[in-house]
Amino acid sequence: AKTRRASYPLVRSFKMAAVGPQAANCFGDLTVTVLKAKVTVDVETLGKQDPYVKIWLNTQDKDEAQKTKTHENGGKNPEWNQEFKMPKLEGNERTLEIEMWDDDIGLDDKICFASIDLRSLVLQDPNPKWHQLFRTSGLLKKTKPVG
Repeated sequence: AKTRRASYPLVRSFKMAAVGPQAANCFGDLTVTVLKAKVTVDVETLGKQDPYVKIWLNTQDKDEAQKTKTHENGGKNPEWNQEFKMPKLEGNERTLEIEMWDDDIGLDDKICFASIDLRSLVLQDPNPKWHQLFRTSGLLKKTKPVG
C-alpha cells in the first residue's frame, strides 16, 4: 500500500499533516503529524493551559487514542510537531477524531474537538492544512467554533 502525507491543524485552528491513501474508501498506511494549534478558548483559571491532543480513527475505541506530549504553558498557541502512525486502514474508516485537552492535576479539561473526513485529508495536496475545532457548550451540547 502506498503511503502519503498530509498536514492538518488544531484550529482556527489546529494544524496537522497526514500521509495516507487517496481513495473514496481508504486502504493502507496513514501517518498523521500534529503540528500546532491556535485557539481562542482558555480553560485554565490560573496561568496558561497545558494542551495535549488525542487522535484516533472512528473505527477505534477512544481508549486506543494516541496522545501528543503536553505543551507546558502552551496557552492558546501550543506546538507539538509529533508524528503518529495510525492503524492500517482497511476501507471502513471514515474520520480522524481529534480532541485537545488541558492537562491538569486531577481531571483534565476538554478544550475542543473535531472529526475530519479522511478523504479530505488524503485527497488534498500534502502541505499542512488548518482545520477548525469546536467546543461543546451548554446543556443542549451545541457546538461552536473555538477559532
